[in-house]
Order: sequence, then structure tokens, then C-alpha cells
Amino acid sequence: MYQIKQILDMAGVPLSPQKYWRLTIAFWGSFAAISYGQGVLTALVTGRTRLYTETVQWFIHWGLWILITPVILIAAHHFPVVNRSPWKLVRVIGIHLVFLTVIFASLTFIEFLIVRELYLWEAGQDTTVEQVVLKSINTYVFRVAIYMLIVLGYNIAQYIHRNQQLKNQNSAYQLKTAQLQGELTMAQLQALKMQLKPHFLFNTLNSLVGLMMMRENKKAINMVNSLSTLLRTLVDTKDVVQVPLCQEVEFAKEYLYIQQIRFEDRLSIEWDLHEDTASALVPQYILQPLIENSVIHGIEKLSRPAVIRISTGFQHDSLRIEVLDNGVGFNQKARSGRQGVGISIVRQRLDRLYGQDASLTYESPERGGTLAVLSLPLSTHSQNVALYYEV
Repeated sequence: MYQIKQILDMAGVPLSPQKYWRLTIAFWGSFAAISYGQGVLTALVTGRTRLYTETVQWFIHWGLWILITPVILIAAHHFPVVNRSPWKLVRVIGIHLVFLTVIFASLTFIEFLIVRELYLWEAGQDTTVEQVVLKSINTYVFRVAIYMLIVLGYNIAQYIHRNQQLKNQNSAYQLKTAQLQGELTMAQLQALKMQLKPHFLFNTLNSLVGLMMMRENKKAINMVNSLSTLLRTLVDTKDVVQVPLCQEVEFAKEYLYIQQIRFEDRLSIEWDLHEDTASALVPQYILQPLIENSVIHGIEKLSRPAVIRISTGFQHDSLRIEVLDNGVGFNQKARSGRQGVGISIVRQRLDRLYGQDASLTYESPERGGTLAVLSLPLSTHSQNVALYYEV
């Protein structure tokens, strides 16, 4: 006898052998009950005495179909009738009809051998081959219907189960992809932090040494305080992807204060912040790299007074952040090929977080300098943002 578990595993149907037998017995038992009731009713209507052998034959007949069901499932597995082209479906149905005919003939022959002697013993009458063949022909269409019902039910169950498996695998893949993207975003955020620390620290420490040598103690103390605030923010912040814009502005103000001391007041900062943008959510540490890019590649070697203007506003359903400097200009920077690691990471973070819904572009204003324009999908934060306006 076939190992039911192996058959079920081969088909991919999530059934235990116990549940399979319960379902099989229930399926054939329903037809057996109808058949038995029909026989009893016929005997009552005709007034014929129902033989005990008929009940024995009833048990044998339906018991054999229950036992042969695994073989039918194997045929259904190897010759499915679901998702077939018309010509292949006709061919498969033909194979099933041949297979069913062989099974039906075999079971009928076994049943005939068992009950023939019982009928002869109880009723004194012999069952001829012609009678068996005639009865088989009369019930053949009914057997075909039951057989194809099993095959179709099996294939539908198999198809649904496999389709669900594919959906689960796809969901798991999407979840894993989202997790990897999140991890990549965090890694890029950490990379941005690490890129900021060494580069910025060296310049700041050099400026501090210069201030102390010139006995500019007050400026040195203020620079240390601002540097301490920046470093504390970098160390204390957890893996937060988005923060209110007001928080980014406060971080940028500390950074720019240190730069103003470094430039010995040659650097002027202008702020034009739309009050309704204060609670807008932006990627953490998104503003500082834009400003740093203006400082390093725009105004660091500028001999004339430098100006950086930061403005925020709305454009349709997007948040618009602009960083304008009066430095060497975008074209010269483009030719030098220097936009910094920070900007590269910013672009990658924007792509991971927003896809095509966010952009970072550089423009060349008519009066010179460089304009960085950051556009983000608009989302807001509800916290108190009063400090945002103190610029």
C-alpha cells in the first residue's frame, strides 16, 4: 500500500495522513450512504427481500474505492487538469478515462470474485459475467463523474496551496527587502555621522588652537560649547530615520556658528524659514551635508565676504529646502568633480526612503554662486516647535 504521507508531501498538500483518511472516508461514505439508502428503498418499493450478501457487497465495493483513492491522487498529481490548454486538457482527460477504466474493471473483477460464491450460497443463484458487465456499463458514467471530481478537487487544492506558498514567499521576500533597505539606510546614516566627525573635528580643533593662541577665550568657549552640542546630538540620537525640520535647523545652527568663528566673521548666515514647515519630517542629518558642501566647495577659499542663505517653503505637495551660497559657482565645482561623500550619501538615502518622490538638484543663479534645492514628500510632526523661529 502506498505511503499516504509521501503522496501528500509529493503533492504539496498540507494534510496529515489522519486527516486525509477522515476526509476520504467522509467523501466516499456520503456516496455509500446514498447508495445504501437507494438499495433499501428499492427493496421496500418492489417488496423484494434484501439479501445479506448485498450489504456485504456494499461494504466491499465502497471499501475498495476508499483504498484505491491514493492511486487516483497519484494520477491526479502526474496528470493535472488545471491550467491546461484545450488540446492538452483533452489529452489529459483521455489518459484519466483509460486509467479509470482499468481501475474500475479491476475493482469490479475483485468484487465479483468475492461475492459470487456468497450469492450462490445465500440465494442459490449464480452471478454471470454478462450481468456484471451490464451493471458496470450502467454505473460507468457515475464512476467517471466521481473520479473526475476527485481529480479536479485535488488539483484545485494543490493549485490554491502552491499559489498561497508563492504569496507567502513573495511577502517574506518583500519584508526581507524592506528590512535590508532599512538596514542600508541606517548604515548610510552612520556613514554620514562618521564622515562628519573626522573632517569637521580637525578643522574645529585647529580653529580652537588658533583662538587660544590669540587669547580669544570667549570665542573658544563658545566654539567648544557648540561643538559639544553637536557631538552630544550625534552620540545621543538613536537610529531615527526622520526628525522634525526644526531639529535639523537647530543642529545646522550649531554647525554654522562654529564655521562663522572659523571664518572670522567673514561668513554671514541668512534664514528664510516658512513657519508652517517647522513640523515637517525630514531625514535626520539631511540639512548639514548641504550646508557643509556650500562651505567646503563654495566659499572656503573665497576672499570676499561669504553668504549662505537657507530657506524653506512648500511647492505643491512637497517640502522645498534651498541652500544658496555666493561662492565659486556650480559650474566650477562640477568641473572639479567635488561634491563630497556626504552629498553622495544624501542622494542614496533619498532614493531609499522616497524613490522618485524626492530630489536633490543644483542650480546656478544668475548672480553667481550655487543653489542646492531639496524636494521631499510632505509629512508633519505635532510636537511644539517654538525654538525653530529663533533664528
